[in-house]
Amino acid sequence: MIDEDIRHLKLMNGEEVISFVKEDENNFKLEMPLKMHNVLNNENQAFFFTKWQPLSADDFCSIDRNNILSDVMVHETVKVRYIQLCLEYRQESAKEPLDWMKSSESYSSFSEDYNEHDEFIDDMLDYEMGSDTEVYH
Repeated sequence: MIDEDIRHLKLMNGEEVISFVKEDENNFKLEMPLKMHNVLNNENQAFFFTKWQPLSADDFCSIDRNNILSDVMVHETVKVRYIQLCLEYRQESAKEPLDWMKSSESYSSFSEDYNEHDEFIDDMLDYEMGSDTEVYH
């Protein structure tokens, strides 16, 4: 059993975050917060996580408790997966994080990858909402 205080936070702005949590009188102090994304496909529901503040140089942040709608402890299996993801993200961030920005060739490759990702998202939204629905982003 993992004794760490890992919680699922629902924020007032609608975002959902999973994180190590320490509380004080006015704030929740978060370590390695990950944003939770919910994906519905037919009748199946899946989740995936991304860094909540991916451009931050630090793994810690603080949230005023007035910005939190609810918080719950997560299931043991979620704790295990969350810790695995945190370790993976830490290994990745140990590399030079902005190396790809040093050359225009890398930027071009990044831009192409982003466009492919954008097209994939459009296709998924078309599938979910019907192809006659306009999507803006």
